[in-house]
Amino acid sequence: MANAFGVSTKYLDKELSRLISAGRINSKIDKVTGIVESNRPDDKIIQYQKLLRHGDLLANRLQKLTRVLEI
Repeated sequence: MANAFGVSTKYLDKELSRLISAGRINSKIDKVTGIVESNRPDDKIIQYQKLLRHGDLLANRLQKLTRVLEI
């Protein structure tokens, strides 16, 4: 891949690592085999993760409200 883009392997590894950790690219780097694997998240998984986040926010708000009402 580095040869195809005309850059060094070290540079490509650094840039891909930065983009993957920032969540801009859904992939992982297999350093043993030297392969970059794409792992696109399924729509159902994304919906499930959003549901969990919203549920956590709601639970936190309810806990705060019960603390206020108890006082």
